[in-house]
Amino acid sequence: MSWLQSREKFENHSKYRDIPFAEVSLIYGYKQFFPKKERYGFRFYISLDYAYGFFLKNKGVLGDSLRESSQIPKSYREKLQRKETFINAIFYGAGADFLYKRAFGTLILGMNFVGETWFYETKIFKKWAKDPLSVYHPYMFQVMLNVGYRYRFSRYKNWAIELGTRIPFLTNDYFKTPLYTLHFKRNISVYLTSTYDF
Repeated sequence: MSWLQSREKFENHSKYRDIPFAEVSLIYGYKQFFPKKERYGFRFYISLDYAYGFFLKNKGVLGDSLRESSQIPKSYREKLQRKETFINAIFYGAGADFLYKRAFGTLILGMNFVGETWFYETKIFKKWAKDPLSVYHPYMFQVMLNVGYRYRFSRYKNWAIELGTRIPFLTNDYFKTPLYTLHFKRNISVYLTSTYDF
């Protein structure tokens, strides 16, 4: 589960919105502990995530200004009339974590380098981006801090569960014109995963 933050800016008006972002992840990697007590270790992995959420109708001064402006494409103004709009994204990348094993479990600290592909009203923004003053960036790059805890079941040595959080650092513009800007950022991602070693 993530929390997605969006920021829209039009002329002198701007608005931040935060929505829950559901995620499904697949991770594959290699883990190794050092000799002697095997207390310290590391792991490398690749990941693929799919996430989705819904924006409710943009109310207030910003929403009214966008809906009434002739400088905003008609298709986008019509989109703003809906009660909610769907947004989804795919995240793919690689990470490396330092592992510190204790009697109660393993502590995790690492970094993720992630590519992001966002899908939000793509037909509207692709058409709008034909304007030479517009910039459309559905593909982005992100760096995240990964902090977590791993617990291995004594009865099933190959199985473990992990609880943690990933904190992104970068904010990228999804769409930008001289008058209008829209950007997305996952503020924080909290995960609970089941892992299997082989």
